[in-house]
Amino acid sequence: MADVIVTVSGQSSAANPGDRFTYVAPPAASSVTPTSGSTLGGASVTLTGTSFQSGATVTFGGNTLTSVTVVNATTITGTTPSHAAGAVDVVVTNPDAQSGTCTGCYSYVATAPTISNVQVSVAPNKRSATITWSTDIPADSQVEYGTTTAYGAFSPLDGTLVTSHSVTLTGLTRFTTYHYRVYSRNSVGELTISGDFSFTTR
Repeated sequence: MADVIVTVSGQSSAANPGDRFTYVAPPAASSVTPTSGSTLGGASVTLTGTSFQSGATVTFGGNTLTSVTVVNATTITGTTPSHAAGAVDVVVTNPDAQSGTCTGCYSYVATAPTISNVQVSVAPNKRSATITWSTDIPADSQVEYGTTTAYGAFSPLDGTLVTSHSVTLTGLTRFTTYHYRVYSRNSVGELTISGDFSFTTR
């Protein structure tokens, strides 16, 4: 707190004590726990530092932390937003517009989907086959296929993010062996491609 001094024609006078101006320190962000998490976001984090004010906002790599709670002047909790992989700056901004940065103190780690349980059902006499699989996190669906392991054709991309996937291939040649592999991308575009599978049409 400091006195406000008014000077007129060389004469100075101090304002009343009630008119004093208070200097407020900017927030200082020092660490985040845990220090890393999924590119998909959704991780609960605790930010420590000093001079946090009620109503403060926080960004991770420019994306806004959600469910923010200013516990006290030294602790903020929240839920991470999604972001591409890599280290990011964490910025705390108080309601008075002062901010503090913790440089590179949180790292986003790539978490591409894990593909499992790939199955195929061949429809007799219909020149089609339905391929199903599962992923451990929501992801899109696509199949690459062809008569050799060079493949050469893709099913249309189904951008719906799901964990149970089903793609039907049509217009196939009867009594022909096809090779295929399945593709799934998570919400930030990280891709997993399965190994090679095959089926024979009827």
